[in-house]
Amino acid sequence: GLPDSETLKAYAAHCNERKLAAKAVQDGSSHAYLCAYLRATPTVASGIVRAAGSKYLRVFIPAFGCEARVPVEGLRHVRATRGPGADAVTLAFEPTATAEDLRLASDPDAARDARKRAMKVSRGARGPYLNASEAEHAALRDAEAAAASRNGEGFDVEDVFACGAPPRRLPTTIRPVERVCLLLGATFPPRAKPEMTAALLLRNPLAEA
Repeated sequence: GLPDSETLKAYAAHCNERKLAAKAVQDGSSHAYLCAYLRATPTVASGIVRAAGSKYLRVFIPAFGCEARVPVEGLRHVRATRGPGADAVTLAFEPTATAEDLRLASDPDAARDARKRAMKVSRGARGPYLNASEAEHAALRDAEAAAASRNGEGFDVEDVFACGAPPRRLPTTIRPVERVCLLLGATFPPRAKPEMTAALLLRNPLAEA
């Protein structure tokens, strides 16, 4: 005959547990593959701001169907303050380096001590985007070239990556629902789950001076 109601409940609970476990494994595998891809291929994408604070932005990334935290506190050469209004954050340029520091940092013939100091204070300010490494700048140049090739004469000189959100120029105020330009990557901490990283792309005023 049919099992009693308690046995059926136990069967149903077991099936639900297995289904949830299988989904968790599938989601974890998809996330790991995405992180592996982003670590090997840093990618520019636009994100829609869901919340803006003085420490980080919470952003939805339509291209990947996921959310990310984007840090704005502690960025070199950038000051983040709340406002105007309770739901906005304003980023301002606060450099620790000058154009002369950049020149010395890139001059192999400069005095050793002067160049060492210049390289220290200009860290994060060398290149067209603030706080991007040399490898990231190389990936960004490739992304710009690919976007220009795809768009031809219709290329938007501000939206250089053709992602729907140009890199921000400082100072800038960011509010919920606005789009921001992000550089996505990933880290693989030891004995921990891989993590997707998202950095706000900000134009370097020193490079444009």
